[in-house]
Amino acid sequence: DRISGAKVKVRAVPVLVEARLSLPLMRLLEPYAGLGVGLMYARVDFEDAFDDDYEDDLLFVGSVFVGINLNLDRFFIPVEWKYLFTERSGNFGSDLNFWTVMAGVGVRF
Repeated sequence: DRISGAKVKVRAVPVLVEARLSLPLMRLLEPYAGLGVGLMYARVDFEDAFDDDYEDDLLFVGSVFVGINLNLDRFFIPVEWKYLFTERSGNFGSDLNFWTVMAGVGVRF
């Protein structure tokens, strides 16, 4: 993205502890929901024709998520929507709230 002619790149690494409640209503489908808290290291890089600069910060982060597992014997396929929200950063002058959709494949041992 560009802000005032500068190329902007945002990178974030969240580390969370989350609690999840599963509702195994049926053998095949398992809906779940949860909450989490943790820390997130965030870095914003600014690049324009004259200068390269960055700001970084360590922020408190929270999460809210819902998902569903498709259970296939030992394997499962999760699909999850997660919203992460942060405190307002003094370095960025803004928060870094965002949402994501994830899917994967898992194996139960």
